[in-house]
Amino acid sequence: SCGLRCYLRQRLDEKYLLISEFKDGDKVTYKCDKGYTQWQGRRDSTCFNGHWSSLNMQCKKKKCGSAGDIVNGKFHQDGNLFGDKAYAECNTGYVLQGMPFRECLDNGWSGTIPNCIGKVLEHTMVCFFFTEIKCPSLNVLNSVINIVRRVVNTTVTVSCKEDFHLSGAKHITCEANGSWTPAVPTCEPNSGALTQLSDLKSCGQLPFHPNAFPRDGQLDQYKDRSQVRFRCIHGYIWAGGNETIYCDNGHWTSLQLICRKKKCGSAGELENGHFDYTGVSFGDTATAKCNEGYQLVGEAMRHCRAEGWDGRKPVCEVVKCSNPPEVPGAEMYGPTDDEPIRFGDLVSYRCLTGTLVGSQEIFCTEKGTWSASAPQCRGDHGHSPSWEHTTSFVGPPTRGLS
Repeated sequence: SCGLRCYLRQRLDEKYLLISEFKDGDKVTYKCDKGYTQWQGRRDSTCFNGHWSSLNMQCKKKKCGSAGDIVNGKFHQDGNLFGDKAYAECNTGYVLQGMPFRECLDNGWSGTIPNCIGKVLEHTMVCFFFTEIKCPSLNVLNSVINIVRRVVNTTVTVSCKEDFHLSGAKHITCEANGSWTPAVPTCEPNSGALTQLSDLKSCGQLPFHPNAFPRDGQLDQYKDRSQVRFRCIHGYIWAGGNETIYCDNGHWTSLQLICRKKKCGSAGELENGHFDYTGVSFGDTATAKCNEGYQLVGEAMRHCRAEGWDGRKPVCEVVKCSNPPEVPGAEMYGPTDDEPIRFGDLVSYRCLTGTLVGSQEIFCTEKGTWSASAPQCRGDHGHSPSWEHTTSFVGPPTRGLS
């Protein structure tokens, strides 16, 4: 071999060291440790006359993004970088089933999203898990109901207003299947009050709900005892409350429907990049950003729609440079023939005779250009040598340039 040998003992942890001595012209390619990714600098170093070419590669922790959405709960994340953890917490009345935390690993979040399930009942040595069951809201016109809760085993007493009588059971119970037993009664007008029904007032404009609309459109007037059902608007889902209201002698009963934005969760993991979120609910956006030295292929922005994130996840491709410039009368060290020249790749020049004028090393920048123009080999008296086509690509690996 030509020149002096190089050693790696001062450049690499012993646990990674397989070869400690290298010949002149040998190249070493570095990669980031587990959980880290390259974000700038050059990753190759070449042995040249007993010295290694400069290595300024920098690694940063990988990102895992969102740990996910828990139904009836949420995650508390201490970060979204490699080594960080996300701790699961359930809403009041629910208990956790599964791992209480997820850890950001080299390939994403560990484990799966846990579940938050209903309250726990203990019977001898057996635990039964269930989601709290509720019976439908009671909207019996012209009635008086002493209801407090609508959970299983609750018994409700129904009585009617003056001039009305009860048709059906006075006491009904919420059963385990979510229905009232016996059937919900009605309050019918007494025979002497029938003539008064014609005096009942109709209802006008429906109450406004910012995130819901009447299923069957809206009329100018509604007869007494009319009912109207509402539904959540596009991008929102039912989250509780009664969706039906009634016209009661000129007044609408209270509309207690709760509609919440749909959630899209994570827009995906972007290798060599990440997403910047305005949120993960309906109407929010996720914008893809690539690490330094990588360029985006595809649409950068994704929108959270009612069906989920729109479009496709883009990719971050490494920036590439054209072949390095040839220098007459010089040997050139650099990447192999079967690999494209990528961001951070380094090329070194050595004059066969004469003096090197300019940068001995040039590298592929994040813009896809070389960091400097090619150097020159000048003779002893400042004249360029007269050789033609004498640039060579030396040592392992060679690119075969003439």
